[in-house]
Amino acid sequence: MSESSSTPPETATDTDSTLLFPASFAQQRLWFLHKLIPDSPAYNIAMARLLTGPLNTAALQNALNQLLERHETLRTRFTSIDDEPMQVVAKSATLLIDTDTLEQVDDETDDNSLRQKINTLSAAPFDLENESLLRISLFSSAINNSEEADHLLVIVIHHIIADAWSLDILFRELVQLYNSECQNELIELPELPIQYGDYADWQLEQVDSGTQQQQLEYWRNQLANAPAVLDLPTDRARPGLQSYNGDTLYRELSAELSSQVQAFAKQSGSTYFVVMLAAYSALLSRYAAATDLVIGTPMSGRDREEVSGLIGIFLNTLALRIDLDANPTFNELVQRARQSAFEAFANPDLPFEKLVDELQPGRDMSYSPIFQTMLVVHQADDTNQPDMVNIKSRPIPFETHTAKFDLTLFVTQSSAGSSAIFEYNTDLFDRTTIERMLS
Repeated sequence: MSESSSTPPETATDTDSTLLFPASFAQQRLWFLHKLIPDSPAYNIAMARLLTGPLNTAALQNALNQLLERHETLRTRFTSIDDEPMQVVAKSATLLIDTDTLEQVDDETDDNSLRQKINTLSAAPFDLENESLLRISLFSSAINNSEEADHLLVIVIHHIIADAWSLDILFRELVQLYNSECQNELIELPELPIQYGDYADWQLEQVDSGTQQQQLEYWRNQLANAPAVLDLPTDRARPGLQSYNGDTLYRELSAELSSQVQAFAKQSGSTYFVVMLAAYSALLSRYAAATDLVIGTPMSGRDREEVSGLIGIFLNTLALRIDLDANPTFNELVQRARQSAFEAFANPDLPFEKLVDELQPGRDMSYSPIFQTMLVVHQADDTNQPDMVNIKSRPIPFETHTAKFDLTLFVTQSSAGSSAIFEYNTDLFDRTTIERMLS
């Protein structure tokens, strides 16, 4: 990667107002999916927070524009040249916060009414070619629309320029810049050694490297003759085109159960993730009557220091193949899952999109290639988020009503225990079916 974003890579085109970069592999895939279903909100990422206290809206607006100046991805849209997607980065840009009022926004407000508003905002599609791919909305309570009112802050960004890690960076730096504006103090955020265009250029250069070729060979062998689709019993026939219509089901797991899982993982020489992978594999195997499973799991893709503070899409996906042949005991299954995960995480650099291109599985537009179910294990940590000056802030959870895969299990660990969420495709499954699976 280049050491400074001031000198664009050789593949970038410089005009008076924009820079043109090739799209990364992940961006190429999302561009293709957007062209296939342009009005789908499946790849919108959103967060919402209730802000109580004297909010300085002018300071928030200034902080946002400083953030756009800092991160090129927030000034990026996309175009197609010779049928290839390209990043179009504006050299400068401003973004106005969309402001409005609600009849009531405070700690006594019914969260359901707030969630309905958030759902509407998060479900609005983006035009990847002609508009900002970041939207920020601020709703104040209708007390003369004064700065003393409580506010609902909603941030929506398209996945093609960000991932979940990016959303944490965005909010943290927005708060830091806001506090600086309020206190009239200059803040020195860590300098960004590169920008996302540098990363995309570097990624393309790495495809033909020896390391990439070695990892490609591993994945070819690992996924040879793998089943094309996990045949779970569904409540309805699979539609001809994957729709991304979805819903979620939530279940809290006690601190005691979470502790027992962690203790078992330690005793078996594995990890919490591996134990959950084995348990999920056992569940899927029983439902699908299958002994050969492929389950996706995400990796942050931020193992290089240069990209740790960047807003962008660095996420890569690994395909974990789990063997349940010969009816293994659960201890045996944990060891098989451990081995599969160990090998996969040792070969993490080949972009999943490149793997699909190389394997060329029989493409069926009704389901995702390689795997149709994912496992995501996340360690919750809110300690890294700064407080806004004179503002009490709390997150508002909400549902997006989309599903990127047939079924995804999200497991979140925290000091209070763990939670499990099933995100499922509602064209395939009834809620009662998912309730049984989650139980």
